[in-house]
This record gives sequence, structure tokens and C-alpha cells, in this order.
Amino acid sequence: MLGLAILFGLCIWLLLTLLAMVLGYKLGRRLTKKKWGRLFGMFTGFMLLMGGWITHWVVEYWQTKAYAASVCGLAGYKIYVPPEEWKKTVSEEEWKQMAEFKSWLVRPSQRNGPKTLVFEGEEYKIDSQIDNRLTSYERTIRKGYTMVWEDLIYDVKRKEVLFKAIHTHTGTSSGWESLEELKFWIDSIPNCESKMDEGDLLHLYKDQTN
Repeated sequence: MLGLAILFGLCIWLLLTLLAMVLGYKLGRRLTKKKWGRLFGMFTGFMLLMGGWITHWVVEYWQTKAYAASVCGLAGYKIYVPPEEWKKTVSEEEWKQMAEFKSWLVRPSQRNGPKTLVFEGEEYKIDSQIDNRLTSYERTIRKGYTMVWEDLIYDVKRKEVLFKAIHTHTGTSSGWESLEELKFWIDSIPNCESKMDEGDLLHLYKDQTN
């Protein structure tokens, strides 16, 4: 329903723009008999209702693309405790408990670990409990249409961060919640992902075959 309302509004906007161009053409013809006057009148009518917005969108696109490129280099991961070293700290009983752990049954208020974690001078919020020893934390930074988010995996028992993964994403939200969703050109700006995400890295730590 909202999508139809937005499309209807866009049609009205287009019709008003065409009307403004026609009126500008006629006004230019009255003011001067020269061709450039009529063209200038059409251009003025177009800019009043649509051209200004197009100019704004073009500038906004290039600014967003430039910022996305500037933070793209942040994407990646960093290991603080090597998987082989961490595995040596896990007992047979703990391996068994981790294998049987059902994270979806843990309520947000019951998650193991502090609600916030300060690491390298930045504050991270608790996200989910992975098992009886590991808890994930996250931190997000949003500027315009670009978001940078960081995931930390924290060993609650040893009170140490195992690794950090960083990703960047640029785009509008999905859906038809506002006119911002129609800026498909923003969604064409490439994202920057870590070569290994949180799941890939966790596999290195919880794989007992290596």
C-alpha cells in the first residue's frame, strides 16, 4: 500500500515538473523571441521541481561512494589468540559441553559475560552467547548510508579476545519505509567484507580435527 502511494506521488511530481517546463517555455517565449529564452525557461521550470533534487542526489552519491572507499580498508580480521593455542586450554569436558550447548535457548539477560566490553579503547555490546565459554560482542558505526561493524569473540573464562572481524556495508534499507529506499544507485556501491567472517573463524577454533 505504501509502495503504491509512493509511486502515485512520483507520478504527480513528474506531471508537475512537465507543467513547470511548459510554463517556463511559454514565459520565455513572451519575454524574448529568441530560442535560448524558451530553452532557459524550460530549464528553469525543470530545475525548480526536479533538477535541484537530481543535483543533490548526484553529489550525495559521490560523497557516499568516496566515504565507503575510505573505510573499505578497515574490512578484514585479526587473530589475537591463535586457534591452536586456545584449543590447548579447553578440557575434554568443556569440548563436550560446547558441542551440546544450545545458544538459541539462552535469553538475552542470561548471556555469559559482561554486558559491555572495552577493547582497544572502544566499547562493544554483547550480541550472543556461542557456548559455555565464548560470547560474541559487536560495535557498529554508521555514517550516512555506510555502516562499519565489528565482531569480537570473547573467552569469558580466560577473559581474553580471540579475534575480531570487520565488515563494511553501504546501501539503503530494504523495504518501502520511506523515499530513501528508492535510491537504488546507492545500493550499487560495493561492500567490503572480511575474507573470513565470524563463522569461518569460529570453525578454526572449534574444529577438533586440526
